[in-house]
Amino acid sequence: MQRPRIKSSHFPFSTLQTEIVDVKGLSLEVTSMGTGTPVFCVHGLIMHDAFIAPLSRFCPDIFTSYKFYSVARLGYATSSDCPTEYDLNKAVAVYFAVMDTLGLVQPHLLAYSFGGNIALQMLIDGADRFASATLSEAYWVDGTSMAENIAAVVAAKALYETSPLLSAMTYQELICGKSFHTYVDFSCDRESVNTHLPRAAATMFDHDFNLLNGWSFPDFIETAPQGSGPDLPVLLALGSDSDTHVPGFRHRHRLLENWFPNHRSFILPQATHGMQISHPKLFGDQSMAFWDGLGA
Repeated sequence: MQRPRIKSSHFPFSTLQTEIVDVKGLSLEVTSMGTGTPVFCVHGLIMHDAFIAPLSRFCPDIFTSYKFYSVARLGYATSSDCPTEYDLNKAVAVYFAVMDTLGLVQPHLLAYSFGGNIALQMLIDGADRFASATLSEAYWVDGTSMAENIAAVVAAKALYETSPLLSAMTYQELICGKSFHTYVDFSCDRESVNTHLPRAAATMFDHDFNLLNGWSFPDFIETAPQGSGPDLPVLLALGSDSDTHVPGFRHRHRLLENWFPNHRSFILPQATHGMQISHPKLFGDQSMAFWDGLGA
């Protein structure tokens, strides 16, 4: 079905579709747009529409060669609630099942922030299923950012009972900077974002943070041998100012550069965490150039 907020009938908006995919007894909302080589998107915390919305407005040419599939994680948008017993391995299995149901073969993997953790485990379990991976600041909590993350969660959760919407927005500002919601107004559909934020905040507090319990990767990557990761082509994106609000993004970026043997990196000037929303044109151009180059 078409999302009613899209009024234009011209490309790429005419290719925008939303469907419900049922896998493993769960229903997941999948939004797709474009034509051509598939791109499988894994979103971060709170905002599930963090790729298609900004890119369609400021980098529409990307959809002439690539078809994006953005899956709303459990507890987001109209997807099923997140089960109580749900961990990273189960999340990865659900994502692979969605890919199979959609018939996606060798898509490019595109992930942002918290979604980068799911993408990393997908690569560990099945890198051969992807043509490439683009990781925009995969965000796990480690010693470089523990105090700041705890402070952000405490501040946001204190507001939740009074205003779930303000709670979600506060967390995003503490991680991405106070300008983040100005960029959301600029790049995304504010009405749609506000509609979904309260449920997303509940999912974040009740389930998302627990998803990584027992995940060994953050400890492993600190001492992983150079070049020992999956050898598919990888693009690593970093905002030049992401460490301004929460330290650790540069550190994690360097760890992944060390681990992936076949990687390229780009630094987006004057960008903080959430660069595909604050700088969608630059982010889209870099991603498109990377994917186009793989087919050369």
